[in-house]
Amino acid sequence: MGMDEGVSAQLSLPPKSEIERYARASFSALDTSVADLGQEMFDTPLKSGKTNEMKDATIGSWVVSILVHANRHLGMIESAKGASGQRGTASV
Repeated sequence: MGMDEGVSAQLSLPPKSEIERYARASFSALDTSVADLGQEMFDTPLKSGKTNEMKDATIGSWVVSILVHANRHLGMIESAKGASGQRGTASV
């Protein structure tokens, strides 16, 4: 998405414990937000300046789209893990 692979390979990552803390906090915030969505809010049309791909979108359809997208990343991570000889899920 715009960053050269060589540049991204040189990025220093935070400690594993910090990444896990961030992931847990992110999933917790998502759980809280989604739990607060009632059916009426879920069916509310998404208001956006863009009209092409989102013209018929609802808040609920975007929540589902984001979850599907996240699961695609999880699948890619698990596939890479398996290809490197590691077993198990990548879920935290």
